[in-house]
Amino acid sequence: MKKLLMLLILLIFVGNAKGLVVEDYSVHPETLFPGDIGTITVTISGHDEMRGVTLFGNGLKILSPSYGKIGVPDGKISLNFVVKANKDGIYYPELHIYANGTSITYPLIVKVESLQPEILIEDLRIFRNEVNRINFTLYNPREGEITSVVVIPVIQGKVYPKSVYFREIKGNSKVNGDFYLYTLNSSNLEFTIKYKNGNNAKQVKYVLPLDVYESRGTRIEILNIPHHIFMHDVVTIEGNITNLRHDKIHDFSIKAFGESMKATSAYFPSIGSGETKQFQIKLSPHKSGVKKVELGYSYKDEFEKEYKESIEAELVVENESVIRITEIEVDENAGKIVLSGEICNLGSARVGSVAVITHSEPKSYFIGDLEAADFSNFDLTLKNSSSINLSVQFVNEMGELFTIYNEISIPRKNAEHSEVGMYPVLIAAGIIVSIAVVISWKKR
Repeated sequence: MKKLLMLLILLIFVGNAKGLVVEDYSVHPETLFPGDIGTITVTISGHDEMRGVTLFGNGLKILSPSYGKIGVPDGKISLNFVVKANKDGIYYPELHIYANGTSITYPLIVKVESLQPEILIEDLRIFRNEVNRINFTLYNPREGEITSVVVIPVIQGKVYPKSVYFREIKGNSKVNGDFYLYTLNSSNLEFTIKYKNGNNAKQVKYVLPLDVYESRGTRIEILNIPHHIFMHDVVTIEGNITNLRHDKIHDFSIKAFGESMKATSAYFPSIGSGETKQFQIKLSPHKSGVKKVELGYSYKDEFEKEYKESIEAELVVENESVIRITEIEVDENAGKIVLSGEICNLGSARVGSVAVITHSEPKSYFIGDLEAADFSNFDLTLKNSSSINLSVQFVNEMGELFTIYNEISIPRKNAEHSEVGMYPVLIAAGIIVSIAVVISWKKR
């Protein structure tokens, strides 16, 4: 419409102004708000001298003075007029050019409208105690562009980022953005949109109701946990952690705690929404009895807020070490005795560096690794003696070193069996447990 009007006016103007031509005009900003100040730029070409140029508002307030006598030194000149809008509507200010003893009128078009940018959000469900991602669309329904657009979300809680910036939004165009929010009890989400229409600073606010739901949190599922174990054994607790939240969590850590026991922990850098991770925790009890085991776990959300939870389980720790000496036999041979027997691993995990050591006469028998529920034989040739100080060393899967001490009394030759007192000792903790071992005497 503007081009057609310019063409018609140009034909009229050329016929009356003898060489002076209004080539073009522009309005900045393209559309005004009521109360906005804008600039109309008119480009005139030709070689005649103008005695004056005046703009009449016809509903717009003209803030610029008229131009007096003016020439067109380079064959083209641009003139600026500052105007102020009043209320919505389409205005037709008139440009009057005085030249060659005549006055030429050139009508212009200026549009004033109150349309504000709109924010659109399809899903306004949020969950308490979670970091919620909100996707929004910002729509500019105006014909002209707006610039320096800043969207500021406001909520009772935390928001990141504090604002979202767009350099410009073209007329009748949309842009997309997102932000993250955390709240416990807010029911409304407020937006402040700041922008510029030309050089005019504008602002609009929106308040949107929220649908707030409770978070489902996380779920720990224990897949297996033994109820009866031996001291110094290493048992494995397996389980699943499922993130039922709608946001990603990170720095997830779970560990077992209990009286007189050592435990490992499991760690995951991040767990996505709806994702399940399987964990394993190893623990080794050092004392017998009924022991409570607490599985404590913690994690952080994307705002670095830390959450801590725990569940409990119960273990029965037998009053016996995981390593047992059995089937001890003593043979006499050429004035010496041969001590033999079995080292049994009663536990559910491998033990390593197993060695049988005598102390009254320093000798050793190295066995090495013993798998779970496995055994190995040993024999040592010693000087004839009425008693033998014997120990068994081993390292469990958690790297703990234990030594079981035994004092073996050699029975008289006519005795068939004798009992030997044993007292396993954890070197680091000094734990003593007594059990009985049956030995037999054989003579060759």
